Amino acid sequence: LALQPILGLAKHPDLIRLTRYENAIPQYTLGHVARRQSVKKAEGRFPGLKFIGNYLEGISVGDVTAAATKTALSLSF
Repeated sequence: LALQPILGLAKHPDLIRLTRYENAIPQYTLGHVARRQSVKKAEGRFPGLKFIGNYLEGISVGDVTAAATKTALSLSF
């Protein structure tokens, strides 16, 4: 309803198909905390090396965006 005036819709869209993926949200496996610690340790050993991605700070787009922003702001040139 909120998009009707913006998109110029004359009626509600028809639902054609809905697919739900029950196992769609990735789950970290056993040992994930140790892997994260290894990555952080490597960053400490090599100044300027930064790892970023959903395997470190969270799986959602919001989590990855926040982590990328934090990382970018931490860089000094």
